[in-house]
Amino acid sequence: MTRYLTVCYASALLLSALAGCTTAMSPTSGRVADGVYYSPLNNFSIPVPNWRALAIQDRQDRDFAIVAFLDRGDMPASLQSIASMRLPPDAQAAFDDPSKRDAEYRRFLTGFAMPALFQRVSPQTTIAHEEFLDQPDGRFFFAVVDIPEGHSSLLDAKAGKQMSSVSGLLIFHHKGFVYMVRSEMRTLFNVNLNASSLSPADLESARKSLLRIRGAMKFTD
Repeated sequence: MTRYLTVCYASALLLSALAGCTTAMSPTSGRVADGVYYSPLNNFSIPVPNWRALAIQDRQDRDFAIVAFLDRGDMPASLQSIASMRLPPDAQAAFDDPSKRDAEYRRFLTGFAMPALFQRVSPQTTIAHEEFLDQPDGRFFFAVVDIPEGHSSLLDAKAGKQMSSVSGLLIFHHKGFVYMVRSEMRTLFNVNLNASSLSPADLESARKSLLRIRGAMKFTD
């Protein structure tokens, strides 16, 4: 395992609660000004969602940060979150190498995000879909994860527990950081969405949502 994954495991205990976004509200580590969220690692900014009851949760250490945007209103909107990790020089060289990049993207998901973030919240979390996307602004790794009882807001009233989250993920790297953008696919309008039988329309909607979030990010030079 490369050093950058080892560094992330050291951070995971601090940050893993945000994978399920069930933590209590607390002051943000990042800065919000004029409707824009600025990462505490000073690597990116993004407009905050225009949601009626917006809640922002984030955590950070020296090399890793994660922020989640949620709507705590009566009609909760989809969860959006962005995780970013500083890459040491050896890892950055691997991500910059087209012959190694795809393997590094996938290893970030399987070697870090799954065990250190999602499976800490829900041990039965699985990867339901994965593919690589070539876009005008770069190469991306798109995946969908099924997180049992991991939804940020929807409750299964009959079972008395949170519903499962079906989350789309977009992993990419930029200027010394690797990023993972997450968007909740299961909403009040498609509560029966099943991660094991996603339609082409379900996947296309998730891709567009994630790429739209990525397009709204501005990176520090």
